[in-house]
Amino acid sequence: MTLDATAILILALLAGLSEASEERIEFSGGAEWSSGYLIGTRAALLVENRVQGGPIALFDSSTTRGGVWGWTGRLAVRVVAGVHVEGTVAHAEPALRLAIRSDREGAPDTTVGGGMEEWQYTGSVRVDLIRKGQLIPFVLAGGGRIYQSDVGGTTYHAGGGFRVVVVSSPGLLKELGLRADGRVQRRSGGLDFEDRSRRSAAVTVGAFARFY
Repeated sequence: MTLDATAILILALLAGLSEASEERIEFSGGAEWSSGYLIGTRAALLVENRVQGGPIALFDSSTTRGGVWGWTGRLAVRVVAGVHVEGTVAHAEPALRLAIRSDREGAPDTTVGGGMEEWQYTGSVRVDLIRKGQLIPFVLAGGGRIYQSDVGGTTYHAGGGFRVVVVSSPGLLKELGLRADGRVQRRSGGLDFEDRSRRSAAVTVGAFARFY
């Protein structure tokens, strides 16, 4: 394939992904639900001065971050037709649950709770797919930073969703509508007792406004 043919193919693909438009800036926001995940497990050990045998396990414990609703806000800038770069801020206050079980002395299993504050600052590339009337499906992927009770980490995500145009206007405000998306997230760092990567899911529902 010649260079000219490759260029024509790329241009045709971009043109087919989404109808070309002059809207360059988009604001969106809404509610976001993120699933819970395990933060870590530990065993409380008693070390004795014995010639034989190892430490004695007193009880096992596990800590989880609970699923939670929060809020999110986005600013998107169109790069070429159908392709946007998005910056996102998200906030939530998930619960932390410490489960204690398998007590050596037979104490019943118990769970105690707490909480933390969580902020995410991420960037994404969003590609709009073929528009069907007022429905605009899209896919996205990106990453950024997460802070859980001031402990920093890294997060990556990929997913997709759709926008539905409710109001169109020839003025400065071009479109108003609804937006929903789902993402799979992979996190490392942050508040974690085992220094492992964790997977979770997130769903966002809200509204958007597009401007020239």
